[in-house]
Order: sequence, then structure tokens, then C-alpha cells
Amino acid sequence: MVLIALLMCAPEVKAASSEQVELGRALFGSAGLSRDGSVSCQSCHHPDHAYADIQARSIGLSNKQGTRNAPSLVDVAQRPLLFWDGRRTRLSEAVLDPLVNPVEMGWPSLNELEAKLQADPQWPARFRKAFPEAQAKPTSNQIASALVAFLATLKSEDNPFDRARQQQTPLPALAEQGKALFQGSAQCGQCHSLDGKASFTDEAFHHSGINDPSQQAGLPQLAKTVMDVALTGNALAARLLSDPQWSALGRFAVSHRPADIGAFRTPSLRNVAVTAPYMHDGSIATLEEAVDHEIYYRGLNTGRPINLTVQERRALIAFLRSLTDMQYATASSGTKP
Repeated sequence: MVLIALLMCAPEVKAASSEQVELGRALFGSAGLSRDGSVSCQSCHHPDHAYADIQARSIGLSNKQGTRNAPSLVDVAQRPLLFWDGRRTRLSEAVLDPLVNPVEMGWPSLNELEAKLQADPQWPARFRKAFPEAQAKPTSNQIASALVAFLATLKSEDNPFDRARQQQTPLPALAEQGKALFQGSAQCGQCHSLDGKASFTDEAFHHSGINDPSQQAGLPQLAKTVMDVALTGNALAARLLSDPQWSALGRFAVSHRPADIGAFRTPSLRNVAVTAPYMHDGSIATLEEAVDHEIYYRGLNTGRPINLTVQERRALIAFLRSLTDMQYATASSGTKP
């Protein structure tokens, strides 16, 4: 088998075959991975929208609505921390969590999903082809490996920004002006880093001023409950997607550090123009509104308002649109690239 991918999701480094990638692609698109056959991975991670959700808050099996917006999966294999709160560090674990979350795909256990795939005529042969050295029946480890193999192929690498960076084609003048603002007076680059590989994220956790839990009545008691119960893994994920108050706590639900109350992971801005709605709860509908919110909130936090002219705002948005990969450039998600 031809090795076509090297998966680098720290600390995971695995070689994947083309058969494993194709199995992962098939599993990702199959509603059979949900207990009632109603949703697939791509029901919330739309291929046309850089594998992000177009719903404000993602819809799982039996039309259950969660508390968070499903973010883009492009470059997810390069992320050291996963989910909005960073509760997973290994992609092979993260891909299994939705399968057993009662709000998402609803399996009581992975053993029951394995049994379903084994009984379905289409899957055992596909698994044997992808994992010829393993036992005949599909296992959760194989499901995870195949999904990770597929996700590792989702890369941002063909867009106007990267072409200009590689000195192939310069950015249009308006986008170039926006880039200068992004790195300068607009202060976007402080969290959405252009350093190194230009991942457009510092991989850290910040407050965004969205549904600030510090304003919740009973926050001290809620925080104490979270620390006392100390949920982890699948139990924590199930609570976060079903309880808005827990969800709004952000990183605190994982770290139990008071400073992390309401802090969420900085998302990459690659393909941001086609991944609306925005923020962890999908509460901001358009790219323009997201820019306005971030500019206002940053100025509020620093005590130094950032005042962009109409032209500067247009330029900043033009730069953000230049981060759209060509394969997603025709997508419509409230704002076209």
C-alpha cells in the first residue's frame, strides 16, 4: 500500500495508507455512525464550508441541539489542543467522543457501534482492506485511525495569502492594506498569529465577551460544583453540550482555574470567510459583525478604543477573505470570499 499521509497531531505520529484515508472519508460521511442513522460527521462539519457548521449550534441525532458551534476541521491534525475548551490533546480520542455523546451521535458505548458496523455488509470488507493485519471485525481503534487519516488530509494551503507569502502572486492592494492593519493597529495578530507557519492562532484561551459567565447568577456555586464533580472525557463532553451554563464556562470546565472562566480556544482564521456563524456558540452571524465585535472588545479590554475608518474595515475584511482556500471559494456562508 502506498503511504500518502504522515499524521502529525502532537503527540501522535502515524503513517496512513490510501485505503485508510478512503475508509475515513466514507465513515465521515456515513449517517450509519449515529445511533438512529440521522446524522453523520459532515452533518455538522460541512465539506463546502471548510468542514465547519452553518448552524449556530450544532444539531445531533433526534434533532437535539447542542450548546456550541462546530468549528472548521481544516488543519485539525496540527492542533495541539482540541475542541473549544481544549479538553482533548489527541485527535484519535477526539474523533470518538461525538460517537458516544448523547447530544451528537448517541451510542451508549463504542462496542454497540462496532457490532452495528460488523453486521452491515458494506463495512467489514472495507475495514479488512484498510487494516489487513488486524482482526476481521471493525474496532473503535480502527474507526479512530481511519478518521484521523482522513482528517490529516484537510489542509489549508491554496489561497491568495499563501500564494503571496510564497511570492507567487501578490495580494490585491486592499487586502495588503488589511494585512498591515491585522498585524498593526487592529491588533488581530496578537492572538491570531502570523508567525512561523501562519496558523492564525496562538493555540491559547481568551475571553471574547460572548455570554460572559461572570454575569451569571450563582456563578460561585456553579464553579464549585464543576470542581467538585470533576468530570472528564465523555462525561464532561456530554455535560458541556447539554448544559448551557457549564458550556459558557469554557476552559474552566477542564482546567478549574478561575482565570479560565469564559475563556475559549483561539480558532484559526484560515477560511474564516466561509465558516459563519462565529464564536463558540455561533452567536455572531457574519464576518463583518465578527470583525466589529472583536475590534470593540479588544479596545474595551485594553482601555484604548480601536477606531477603524470605513476604508480600513473594508481592507481588514478583504485580507480575511484572502485566507480562503480555492476549493472553498464558492461557498456561501453569510459572507462570500
